[in-house]
Amino acid sequence: MVAFSRHLSPKAIIDAQLAGLNTLYLLSSSISETQRETLREYDIEFSESGSLLLDAFSPSSPSTVHLHPTSCLISNGPLLTNSTLTGGPIVFPSSAVHTLGQNPYLVEVAHAPKTVYVGEERHLSADENEVEAVVGGGKTGKGPVQAGRKATLVSALQTRDNVRIGFVGSGAALSDEYWGKKVKTVDGQS
Repeated sequence: MVAFSRHLSPKAIIDAQLAGLNTLYLLSSSISETQRETLREYDIEFSESGSLLLDAFSPSSPSTVHLHPTSCLISNGPLLTNSTLTGGPIVFPSSAVHTLGQNPYLVEVAHAPKTVYVGEERHLSADENEVEAVVGGGKTGKGPVQAGRKATLVSALQTRDNVRIGFVGSGAALSDEYWGKKVKTVDGQS
């Protein structure tokens, strides 16, 4: 059992959100089961604890995913600007992924490219169907298969009271290490 400060307990955070606190959750594949249960209240589900998000064709390392705005970001005017939607790749290292449930307020902002899968570190082809077949196709009983577009990396919701809550699959993506750097992808984009 994880002990929280009374001000950072799941109940206190949800109470603060009900009182108007906008919240950004930085997700990790190693979050505790208590934290997973709390975040399930928003109707999101995670991959298995400790599993890796891997890209078979990453130019840096298999655990560093490059998101191409035209294929991985959801074009939604109020959420993303044109410069974001037409810019270069977004680096997402050491990502945790989730899938969305039926919450009508929860929207996907970014998903993984088709060459990405959750699982053990080995190389697969870029064919999304082959990746899904190799990682179990959902028949393993271990939760939803999270590969390609089924692997949500960023999602958000706005409550009826205009409280905004976001979920980002990589805190490292927000670090200074990647801001302002030029990144070249396999297909030569930067």
